Parts: sequence; C-alpha cells; structure tokens
Amino acid sequence: MPLKLVFALLLCCNSAFCQISDGFSDGDFSNNPSWTGTGMDFTFTNSIFSPDNDGFENVLQVNYQLQEEGLLGRVEIYDDKSRPIKALFQNMLLGSSVTFTWDGIKNDGQKGSIGTYVMVFEAFSTDGSVFFTKVKAFTLAGKI
Repeated sequence: MPLKLVFALLLCCNSAFCQISDGFSDGDFSNNPSWTGTGMDFTFTNSIFSPDNDGFENVLQVNYQLQEEGLLGRVEIYDDKSRPIKALFQNMLLGSSVTFTWDGIKNDGQKGSIGTYVMVFEAFSTDGSVFFTKVKAFTLAGKI
C-alpha cells in the first residue's frame, strides 16, 4: 500500500476515533453538545515559505489561539510520506495566544526538501479532560 494512502487513512481513522470517542462530533468537538472544553485554532501567516535566507518568508510563522490558558501542547511536522521530520515542541505549557516559527530545519539538522508537509498541533489539559488535534498542510518552497 503506498505510504500516502496509509497517511490519508491514518488521518481518517484518527478523525473517526475522535468522533466516536466524543459522541460523534466533527473531530474538533465543536458540534458535540456534551463537550465543555475549550476552542483551539492555529493558522499560518503564509502557508508557503522558502527558507533560503533571501529575506522573504524564510520561516513558517504559526499563530494559535486557545480559549483558556494552562493547556499543554505538542507540535510535530510530517513530510508527504508521513515520516516525522520535526518535533517543534512536546508537552509545552501553552498560553492563550502565541506565535512560533519553523525555519525548515529537520530533527537531523538538515534543511527540509521542497514539498508539502503536514503540521499536527495537539493541546490537552494535565488531567486529560481537554484534547484537541488540528492538522494543516503547508509548502516548503525553494529555487530549483
């Protein structure tokens, strides 16, 4: 089975699990009347960046907003073959509104290849009562 298909199935299964585990919401808990947790969203200033030090969009800038403080967060980046390439942070205490960046450097210290990537942002409380997962795609561009 091609890895892209496996990654797509993984995302669908993760979404389906979230829907079953929270009373069949849409995956972000927004349409579940029994859910009383916080809202969370993250956006990219620009979903295409080119870390080539030319002074123009050299980093991916990520902005997030939470409706409450005191949650823990984890952000990981995967390439188009679903391989984890960068853990930006793990179990970090999150504020209600923060901006962070990624410079295109992978965990191994090498610059990421040109292509499409997926960022997975998770936020959860220390007692496990709040849990969100958001997934968004972006592009690392460069000169060919």
